[in-house]
Amino acid sequence: MTTLTTPDRIRAQRTPHRPDSTRAARRAFVAPLIVFLALMSAVPTIFSLVTSLTDYKVGADTPVHFVGLANYVRVVTSPEMLATYGRTFLVVVIALPFELIVGYLIAKVFHRVHELRGSSLIRTVYLLPVMLPEIVVGLLFGYIMNTRVGVLGFLLSAAGLPAPDWLGDPRIAIFSIMMIVVWQWTPLATVILYGGLLGIPGEVREAAALDGAGRIRSVFSLEVPMMRKVIGLIALLAGVQLIGTFATVLVTTQGGPGTTTTVLSYEIYRQAFVFFNTGYGSAIAIITLVIVILLSQLLVRFAFKED
Repeated sequence: MTTLTTPDRIRAQRTPHRPDSTRAARRAFVAPLIVFLALMSAVPTIFSLVTSLTDYKVGADTPVHFVGLANYVRVVTSPEMLATYGRTFLVVVIALPFELIVGYLIAKVFHRVHELRGSSLIRTVYLLPVMLPEIVVGLLFGYIMNTRVGVLGFLLSAAGLPAPDWLGDPRIAIFSIMMIVVWQWTPLATVILYGGLLGIPGEVREAAALDGAGRIRSVFSLEVPMMRKVIGLIALLAGVQLIGTFATVLVTTQGGPGTTTTVLSYEIYRQAFVFFNTGYGSAIAIITLVIVILLSQLLVRFAFKED
């Protein structure tokens, strides 16, 4: 006969038995929501996949023809589309590290002063850009960077510096878009990194200090390894957001000058809802979705792998 020890007896008393009927009832309550969310994601994706195999043009009276993979071949062989993919990749490669590095530096400042009075209010105000709609931020910076009435140009002129055409110069327009996006989304990375810094136990920091680890060494040998999953989460969220940049481009440059700020999301919108090449736009969207899924899987495996 098995005798329960005192800890086992206490654990058994604290953990009530849940009958299978209760678990089934809970699953039944959650099931409609899961089905609804699945349909909300699956139906548009399936529609886009089917549409990408046709020459469908929204609003056109012409019959729809099955074209197979012709739209996909057109995407991967078009110099304009390859340039758009490269431009979007450039945005991610430059803006993502910038968000991580600047967000980490500001998170370190917040971590050092987190016990001071008023620090929570400062963090709340700092997070305000994330709460603004992307289209509002785009309109705001459209005025700030305006060559005639823009505040940024006025300040540079007052300092005796030349004021460039931030959104009209083909050489710097894409970097202006990056600047806007980074301004809006870096606070989110900062807050997540700040939470990661708070999660590092003080005893671990003290042990590292006793081992002679300085500030820079502690960053790379202590904080970064312990926050690997946090950094991976930020990279995943920020990367998807950067690939999906749309409203900022729409209200500031409309993809111009020329196509120098045309990124993937804006090109999908342009093909599907401006030129009404719905099948072609759907093919671009499906290829982009596959790329995002593959990159996300690689990032998850790297960041969340077990040691």
